[in-house]
Amino acid sequence: MSPVQPVRGPVRLLLLAQAWIYLLAGAWPVVHLASFELVTGEKYDDFLVRTVGLLLAVIGAALLLSLRRGTLTRELLLVAGGTAASLLAIDVIYWAHGRLPPIYLLDAAMEAAFVVAAVVAMRRVGGAARDG
Repeated sequence: MSPVQPVRGPVRLLLLAQAWIYLLAGAWPVVHLASFELVTGEKYDDFLVRTVGLLLAVIGAALLLSLRRGTLTRELLLVAGGTAASLLAIDVIYWAHGRLPPIYLLDAAMEAAFVVAAVVAMRRVGGAARDG
């Protein structure tokens, strides 16, 4: 795998936002579950909340490191975009069924922006990889 051209502009800013949000928000329930639940609502399985949080933190850290090094790949963008799409679907479906509070619709909007950024970046990175 060779390094690719870094993604620039608004797409890079969205990917950086995704990286930091996943890293910090993912660590939050691990560090202080009570405050996390005050904002997001009570959870049934604490271990699942912490598991998802740790996975998001790892994805955020990998994305942040890749952006800083200029080694962003289509594979990592697939993970970032796929994660955002999955969270978006869960937010909307479970909110519609009354299982999640409305705050999750804000997350859904943010995840939608992350999906768009990942798709745009994949096209750019894909072109750079083919041209190189």
